[in-house]
Amino acid sequence: MKKLAALFAMAALLLAAALPSGAGDRFAVIIGAKSGEQELFETNKSYCSRTQDALLKNGFPADAIRLFTEGGANSLPGASEASAEAILEHLQKLETTLKDSDQLWIFLYGEANINQKGLSIATSGKRLRGPLLGDELDKISAKQFIFCMTRQSSGLMDA
Repeated sequence: MKKLAALFAMAALLLAAALPSGAGDRFAVIIGAKSGEQELFETNKSYCSRTQDALLKNGFPADAIRLFTEGGANSLPGASEASAEAILEHLQKLETTLKDSDQLWIFLYGEANINQKGLSIATSGKRLRGPLLGDELDKISAKQFIFCMTRQSSGLMDA
């Protein structure tokens, strides 16, 4: 899992570096959902930090990158707590500020699962449900690149 997620993250960042930014601006949301155990917490924290560093090195403005992690700023400087409410609130703000010519890059690490209740992402407090996330993303007009590096990422394809 660790090697696969690292490969996906590297591929995404190579793609970010290769794509011209076009006339619009580039924005990123990095979500480090709950991990369930200390070792995975450290791994997810590392992925989030390395993704942010790579985006900055590839021309993303610092103020265009929003980081949500388990533990918020206590786990990574500048991060917000990865709660469903905070993530959805930020996406709603992006809905009103991003244009068709902009790009939105989303990186999702951590725990997600799909069961009889549907897909959900393990966020602080209530879980972030897939349909709710999908509905918010559908309202954002920018071109979207979404990289889901969780055990059950395929469930997000229907969200």
